[in-house]
Amino acid sequence: MRKLFVVAFLALLFAACGGEDNTITPETITPPAQQNNLEVKPVDLIKYFNLDKQLYVSEAVQKAITTLGKKTVNGKELAVKTVTVVKSDEERGAFTLKVTGFCANKSFVMDVDFVGFATKLSNYDMAKRAVASWKMGGNPLTEFDFDTLFRLKDNSKFNAAYLQKLIDLKASAINGSANYTFTADDWAKTTISDVRYVPDNNGTGSIAFNISYNGIEGKKGDGRDGSPRLSFSKRDYYATKVTVKTNQTKNMYMRGVYEYIEFYRSYVLNFDASKFVPYFESKHYNYSENAFYLTVRLVARDGQETPLATFTMKVDGFRPISDLSDELTMSTYDRLNLFFGKRFRGKADGDYTAKVKALSQKLWLHLADLYITRDNFQHLLYGREERSDKGNYNVEVWRPNNGSIYNQDVYLEDLKIEVLSAKKVGHFLELTYKFVAANEVSFNGKQHTFKVHLMEE
Repeated sequence: MRKLFVVAFLALLFAACGGEDNTITPETITPPAQQNNLEVKPVDLIKYFNLDKQLYVSEAVQKAITTLGKKTVNGKELAVKTVTVVKSDEERGAFTLKVTGFCANKSFVMDVDFVGFATKLSNYDMAKRAVASWKMGGNPLTEFDFDTLFRLKDNSKFNAAYLQKLIDLKASAINGSANYTFTADDWAKTTISDVRYVPDNNGTGSIAFNISYNGIEGKKGDGRDGSPRLSFSKRDYYATKVTVKTNQTKNMYMRGVYEYIEFYRSYVLNFDASKFVPYFESKHYNYSENAFYLTVRLVARDGQETPLATFTMKVDGFRPISDLSDELTMSTYDRLNLFFGKRFRGKADGDYTAKVKALSQKLWLHLADLYITRDNFQHLLYGREERSDKGNYNVEVWRPNNGSIYNQDVYLEDLKIEVLSAKKVGHFLELTYKFVAANEVSFNGKQHTFKVHLMEE
């Protein structure tokens, strides 16, 4: 019996130590820790977003849905692609997000619960401690219909649905903790009433209104501890109602429009004539800016001319005075012919540039005919002495004497030319010149040539 046992043992030993074909390869087993590293858990995503627990639910949710991309959390590379809100509870300070993304190239979708955030204020605080501000990025001067409220005295349209698009409401606890911003759900519980304009001593004013939240009325009155209010400038608002028609001014010169602004009012200024009447309290021009400024007193076209606002506006976009070279030409006339004939008719032919330059332009320029050419038609300008608006002295001014008001934009004060050459040929003096200044502005004009008939008396 003992021999049989030894034989069986040896047989098994030889079988185990046989050739390569009999070798047994152990199966590779993935460690449990490596498998767990590929599994995304709620705690991983909570750490991924790393939300401040002092935030209100609406603030935390807003931050979470904008937090996307790759992060390494707990040894796992997470790539969050989308975040959507499943549910939220402001009063409990909790919410649930649906998060989709990838971990080690494997997609995941998971609902994650977030708890322990700042809880919503009481209804009392929401109503009594609400403050208002204009939404960032908005422009109340163009978006808020102040004219209906102030000029028409109609506040029926200014409800919560209207104001929600333009303003933010925030409330805080009595201990001064962080402000809570009204959500869409909060606005649905909010009633707006008695929207009104409240002027102040510095001429700006504010928009005030009463609110109630979930049936609880907020503060009332226009004092410091009164109802919510928004800073608003009536003056700046109505200044947006009178603008410059730059499509018109681009074809006109500034100074003449300035002189006749009452005539040009509707032509160069854009305003609703069915609602408003602009009166001009004062004006002043600025040659360096090629513009002028108007102090406008705007009143309502309501039969009583109810005052709305007084403001200063800039009227600009005019043609540069250098464009005169394209429109302005000079020609001779008997008075100019006699002036130069007296001085050069008896002289030999030749170059008299220096002698003509030596003559004061005040002696002869006003004897010439100057024309502005527009739409293939020449408009004659007249030079005359006028009192300067900058002092007790006279200046020479060139402007149309009559005709359409639309040519009265040409107003050339102290026009200057440069004589480039003057040559006598027979009984004619050929003058080549260019305009170089007008209205206190210098420019390099185009060359022009005309012939003066040297007449004798």
